[in-house]
Amino acid sequence: MSTGIQCLAATESLVQFFVNKLNVQKLDEDSLTMQFTELLQRMWNGQYSIVNPVKFKQALGAYHLQFKDCSQVRRHHILMFLL
Repeated sequence: MSTGIQCLAATESLVQFFVNKLNVQKLDEDSLTMQFTELLQRMWNGQYSIVNPVKFKQALGAYHLQFKDCSQVRRHHILMFLL
């Protein structure tokens, strides 16, 4: 999962949308979109050298059961789903 998230987080236009343009006040705190936005913000704010995507993974599993457990998730499954 980390590799898939890193690929998305390296796409500048996608990061710019989620970090700067998305109106997060209209989002539910537990939504997948909100958790992805918060993950990107933590990755890019320069405060952390390591970011754990546990809240994003929990939100992903809550909405989509194939990602709920801790089994190996192939990066292309994550990328296809999120895109």
